[in-house]
Amino acid sequence: MEPKDIQARRDFSLSLNFGLIFLAFVVANAWVLQMSTSSDLGSAQQVAMTVFVVVVNFMILLGFDNAVQSWKAISEDFGNDESKWAELQRGGPYGLFRVIVAIVPVAVTITTVIAIFS
Repeated sequence: MEPKDIQARRDFSLSLNFGLIFLAFVVANAWVLQMSTSSDLGSAQQVAMTVFVVVVNFMILLGFDNAVQSWKAISEDFGNDESKWAELQRGGPYGLFRVIVAIVPVAVTITTVIAIFS
């Protein structure tokens, strides 16, 4: 197998992984918001949903961060591939991506916990 094929498989696998993590992020948080708005939760249920939201979003934050770090590692593995795609991958703002994928789950966690207790 050629190095470009290996890189393409790595990139596809990583994109699929990131997509699945994002899907879990959306579904879990939408489910919690739907449950908290459609029923009158007791204090024990509020605590349980808060723990669920915090744990799930923390795991998702770790998954997002791992995916961004993997993308950076893959982009550095291109060697002397001078294609436009490899150049684009090497030039990605991975530090900014890591900050964004940290801010979004934290912000969603905070707002969801506020919604659960309001």
